[in-house]
Amino acid sequence: MINVEIKKNLFYFDLDVNFDLNKEVLVLKGPSGSGKTTVLNCIAGLDKPDSGIIRIDDEIVYSSRNKIDYPARDRNISYVFQNFALFPHMTVFENILFGVDKRKREDLDYVRKLMDIFGISHLKDRKSNCISGGEKQRTALARALATKPHILLMDEPFSSLDVKIKSTLYDEFLELKNSLDIGVILVTHDPHEAKVLGDRIVNIKEGSCIYDISARKSRLVK
Repeated sequence: MINVEIKKNLFYFDLDVNFDLNKEVLVLKGPSGSGKTTVLNCIAGLDKPDSGIIRIDDEIVYSSRNKIDYPARDRNISYVFQNFALFPHMTVFENILFGVDKRKREDLDYVRKLMDIFGISHLKDRKSNCISGGEKQRTALARALATKPHILLMDEPFSSLDVKIKSTLYDEFLELKNSLDIGVILVTHDPHEAKVLGDRIVNIKEGSCIYDISARKSRLVK
């Protein structure tokens, strides 16, 4: 479980959000520039709130009052960026192995299992700059899960893909999330994507949470 209560002064408005996350997919939805990515970066330890507290599995990783601020590497969080952030000089297999303890046989076996799940085993020796957008997305997801994180953060990971590839990846993600024992926070400005992929939807506008409802309830709203 994660609890987020943070405030941060941004250029056009003050970010002020408060939400909890269990082992579910929580979607942060809202227009561009509303503060969604800043929330992810603060959770990941890539940005620092001005005040507040962030708890992950009952452990405080950030607290302005207690002057606690864990570095990103110590938060056990994986992040799938909008541009995938793959290493172009590495193969698909090397990208997924990045951050994994290569001395452990079970970790290597898990990486191979993820490659099978995402259907990219045949690409293992291909450089990441020589594969398609959909294949890059699958590689980025496999790399994010390979370290067995407590939380998976995803910043508009499907936005650069065409409709057909998106639909296929939505199906794969929905199938995969049922077997994940972690919390997922997905950022999007696409209402359809939010309803299809999310268990809960938190709408953010100018840095504030406007509403927090179940995605199922949202689907019933005409």
